[in-house]
Amino acid sequence: MLRRILTALAAALALVSCTDMSTYEQFVRTSNAPDGVYAFTMELSEDSSYDMVICTRDDAVAFSESALQVLRLDLEWVAPSGKSWQETVYMRSGGQKGNAVTYREDSVPSETGEWKLYIKPSAVSGTFRGIGFICTTEDGTRQTP
Repeated sequence: MLRRILTALAAALALVSCTDMSTYEQFVRTSNAPDGVYAFTMELSEDSSYDMVICTRDDAVAFSESALQVLRLDLEWVAPSGKSWQETVYMRSGGQKGNAVTYREDSVPSETGEWKLYIKPSAVSGTFRGIGFICTTEDGTRQTP
């Protein structure tokens, strides 16, 4: 009986380890963001659609206070071909428990390959802890690289 359970567990672990790592989740601490730019690199496929979430955290601000504080984020996307796009988005500051907002839903990249995302927040406090980026495939799975 124990042998069957161990065999089933080993098969399940082998199956999980073979899954496609096309989804992405990362949190970059402020100490790892030179010049205040948070960098993310991920593999995306033009054959898939993605939901994208941006997360922030600021240890000095309680969430109830941060609800009124707006954080400006300047984003730059760099495609595998080297083309780049810039945009500015706004979200509420993260507070001690953090904040996550949907940035894009059902986005389909124009190219397959390694994409780079650079996020530069403006006017953050010295207690700002970092920015996270989560990219989830359409089927709802999420994996950490």
